[in-house]
Amino acid sequence: MRTSAPALKLASRGEGRQGGMKHANTSAAAASKSPAATLRRWTAAVWKVAVSAALLAWLFHKAARDDSFQQLRTQPKDWPLLAAAAAVTLTAVAATIIRWYLLVRTVQLPFTLREAFRLGFLGFLLNFFTLGIVGGDAIRAVFVARQNPGRGAVAAATVVMDRVLGMFALVLLVSVAYLTMDWSAVAARDPEGLAVIQNLCRIALGFMIAGAAAMAVMLLPGFTTSPLWDALAELPAVGNTIAHLVEALRMYRQRLWIIGVSIVIGLGVHGLLAAAIYLIAHGLPGDAPDFVTHLVISPMANVFGSLPLPGGLGAYEIALDFLYRRVSPERVAESQGFVIALAFRVITLLIATIGVGYYLTARREINTLLREAKQRNLETGQPGRRSGR
Repeated sequence: MRTSAPALKLASRGEGRQGGMKHANTSAAAASKSPAATLRRWTAAVWKVAVSAALLAWLFHKAARDDSFQQLRTQPKDWPLLAAAAAVTLTAVAATIIRWYLLVRTVQLPFTLREAFRLGFLGFLLNFFTLGIVGGDAIRAVFVARQNPGRGAVAAATVVMDRVLGMFALVLLVSVAYLTMDWSAVAARDPEGLAVIQNLCRIALGFMIAGAAAMAVMLLPGFTTSPLWDALAELPAVGNTIAHLVEALRMYRQRLWIIGVSIVIGLGVHGLLAAAIYLIAHGLPGDAPDFVTHLVISPMANVFGSLPLPGGLGAYEIALDFLYRRVSPERVAESQGFVIALAFRVITLLIATIGVGYYLTARREINTLLREAKQRNLETGQPGRRSGR
């Protein structure tokens, strides 16, 4: 296949950063072991935990002053519905792993579904328990790169593409739900708050249109071979991500079917997560908004849950609490959203324990991957993002 000079230049950039710049990498490794670097990393980690703890403490304090919170906590629960919510959530997590597996196999990287599930659940676990120092995405990219020497940039590009398509599916689902929902029939206790959510939906619709247009343009032949991308790849902080994204677009331009399949899977994932929240709401005492409303508020809360906090802890809970209060009628307890978020958090922590099993069966190999992923983050100046949906 004929490849233009700019394409070769950018495509080789990722490999050069991983293997060709040995002196720079050695310096980065030495710097990473310095007391100052270690202090910075742990200060950032402690700060993230403190933010999560403060957000949760504020929510618990507010809920404790609400009589309905005590009723929600003490009244009988529908345990079969809550178990169904757990099963639906597990299915959604599995679907995200399968989506990434398909993206990896499409670019002919040797990779098994078993390895994909092992890394996927490990990444899910790491999002909660590595304090954001090494995220699930970083360990996925490092593992595939180790299995395929010389194709590290391709491995990283599959992870970036997985994130981009997952986020596009999220805003697409919110946009469809917004356009099909009968907003005049929503008997919300807070009409002004409902208007805020409608505005957020319009923003999501704008991002969806812009994202679709951007992908369509960037997938045109010749667009990603422009020398402009080489300049953008040199930008601090975001340059490495841009290089990997452009590399991903080059790889998948000839395989458009996998982009469509990945978006469909992403729609299914976010639909399943909304269904899980809906089932939790009906498994708890009291009323709840309808399912279409959950297709709006659940993906929005997931956006906040992707913030660089340990597992999105605190950010997701405060987002769902805020959104639930704005779309719920008077008969729904004000703290319902917070209680639902806590129940969902328990479910995700239970699913994360699957990663513990994988860790215990291959502890030495995984610790090596963690060290390599941490070093990669230090050399690129970008933290490993949490494994996305």
